[in-house]
Amino acid sequence: MTSNSTGRYTADEPAELDEDAKIARPRLGVTNQALIVGVMAAIAGWFLHVLSERNERDAALPPIPKRLDDSALPTIVTVAPSSIRSISQTIDMIGTLNCFEEIPISAKVDGTILNLHCDVSTRVPAGELLIEIDPESYELDVKQAQRSLEVDLAKLGLHMLPPADWDIQATPSVVQAQARFNLAENRLQRLRKLAADNAASDADLDAAISEFSTGKAERDSQILAANASLATIQMKQTALEIAQRKLKDTRIVAPAPSRELPISVSAGAPPSLFVVSERMVSEGAYVRSGTQVLKLVIDAKLKLKASVPEKFSSVIALGQQASISTAAQTAAIAGFVTNIYPTVDPTNRTFEIEIQVDNQDRRLMPGNFAKASVQIGQRDNATTVPLESIVSTAGMNKVFVLEDGKAREYQVRLGTQSNEWVEILDPPFPANVSVLTSGHAQLSSGSLVQVRDAPKNSSANSIDRPTPSSLGADGVNPQP
Repeated sequence: MTSNSTGRYTADEPAELDEDAKIARPRLGVTNQALIVGVMAAIAGWFLHVLSERNERDAALPPIPKRLDDSALPTIVTVAPSSIRSISQTIDMIGTLNCFEEIPISAKVDGTILNLHCDVSTRVPAGELLIEIDPESYELDVKQAQRSLEVDLAKLGLHMLPPADWDIQATPSVVQAQARFNLAENRLQRLRKLAADNAASDADLDAAISEFSTGKAERDSQILAANASLATIQMKQTALEIAQRKLKDTRIVAPAPSRELPISVSAGAPPSLFVVSERMVSEGAYVRSGTQVLKLVIDAKLKLKASVPEKFSSVIALGQQASISTAAQTAAIAGFVTNIYPTVDPTNRTFEIEIQVDNQDRRLMPGNFAKASVQIGQRDNATTVPLESIVSTAGMNKVFVLEDGKAREYQVRLGTQSNEWVEILDPPFPANVSVLTSGHAQLSSGSLVQVRDAPKNSSANSIDRPTPSSLGADGVNPQP
């Protein structure tokens, strides 16, 4: 380490440098410079290429008009005509498809499942046997009730339950007691006549009176016993019927509709009336009375339950047409409003409606999430303009109309709209009015405008969209 004239210390360098090292230093600087020049040349070439493409695109457009005099330069715009069309007013909503009817099937008696005659997805008609429960104990109960009834019938000398107008006086025990009472009554009357003529003793008269009273009491007692036996017979007849009903309930069958269903499958109860949607038991399982064993549904028609904002309560009505679609069935399926719930939910200010949908071909499934559009009205001769012609600022909507080479501003009130057009409710526009569809940022009412023609290759670059006339009314919604 040595000190130089500036007072700083520097490392001692060797007296003689290697000749190859002295040559490598200038060579390394030339390489870096060449690399930098190559990168800059590549960047300049890319910039020239982008600029060339931009110039080619601009050349395809019509030339921008040049200033002809000292007047203001007009704004270049595009225009489109207004159109007259018939508009269906609809309300869009979402909901869940439910089966027309859901019938939970429960066991009515205790017992072991002997046979299962159906499974999930099995279609069954009304009255079809579904499940059999072991009937042995219930058959014995029926026999026991039958024998007990026969014993009480025999006490009255009967072989079957008497009719409702049966005379209790015809019972043998009552007939016998009535005969003894009649004999005692006749003997008493004779002795009273003899006693009046002093031809009979007082002892004989007292014995006849006692015999008459005893006969009357015995007759009344037999009548009471016969009535009690008859009541016991009726009670045991009811017990027999209960035992028979329990025996019948060991056979679980599909129910028959108790009312006329608004579906074509109700006539004649065809095999597709019900479908098993759920099975909860298996053969050999022991079930108790009230245990749910199956769930049947009617799916030939479905009901869509949907919530509607309360502001539409005055326009929703029974019988209105509806269009239904699901993720699996995007094609519209026709339906109609069949029920409107009478109350509004205070938490979300909506009310529910039901839309009935035909499902004879089983295209839809209960539980599907579905979208629905309910048609609430139709307006003919409605004026519509392209959606891009609407300018919305500060909560107001306006349209610029081409009038004598100038843009004329109109504040408008919008109605139904689609993804390409919107209805003008007021002011009323006639058909084929030219509305401005571009250049709105540079426009004000009275601004000079010049219409630019469409580019020559616009057909190749344009997006393939349906024309407004080809759009149906199913997708439109009323403005809030």
